[in-house]
Amino acid sequence: MALVDVILKRLQQYAVFVVLIAIAVLHYIYITPWISSHVSPALPALWSWLYFAAVVSFVRAAYTDPGSLKLDAEYIYESIIGPNVKHLNEKTAECFLNVKSSASFSSEGELVIIPLRYCWTCKFWKPPRTHHCGRCNKCIDHLDHHCKWLNNCVGSRNYRYFFAFVSLASILGLFLAGQAICILKINARDHAIGLTDSIREKSAVFALLVIGLAASIYPLALTVYHIYLMSRAQSTLEFYYV
Repeated sequence: MALVDVILKRLQQYAVFVVLIAIAVLHYIYITPWISSHVSPALPALWSWLYFAAVVSFVRAAYTDPGSLKLDAEYIYESIIGPNVKHLNEKTAECFLNVKSSASFSSEGELVIIPLRYCWTCKFWKPPRTHHCGRCNKCIDHLDHHCKWLNNCVGSRNYRYFFAFVSLASILGLFLAGQAICILKINARDHAIGLTDSIREKSAVFALLVIGLAASIYPLALTVYHIYLMSRAQSTLEFYYV
């Protein structure tokens, strides 16, 4: 059963790879040649650069340790709690329930109370904004959420790659749709036909238009949502539990 669970978790991650590869192949077959010859080769080149950056961001987000903590108390206080005191605010601190201990710090003239909780699985006091992930079975520093598509948690060490991927994925989808619209409109103009006839003639391009729009909806929603969270200095967990 353990092997089956591992395979099922990996399948979701590999599904993203398959979709990324399929979109790239279709783009290079139906979009790149036409846009390069009729508009400018700079557009497919820019799309390719964004695509490469998105794939690298996905791989880094999926395979970078999100911030696993198996640390002694002295390291936690010196390396994690101290530097992050100024980033904590009263509202964020309220999310730490089941307080076992607390530490008081004076930051910029204000007294900041930082509650600590004990993790009975990892056997240590958890630093602020650290949560135990049941799927990964470890405590993650600044845990945002566990992403099943990455098959990894999103935490302090890979959050930047996660955000880069979802923002680039939304841009890529809209860019793909924009290039498809450009092809359909220019083809209709050059052949003096209606847009409907152009869609029939370039059905594969129209399919890529639909795919680009559909593929950009979820990443774009995530991008906007995480920009909102960053503006509030919150994680996904803190947004739901504060």
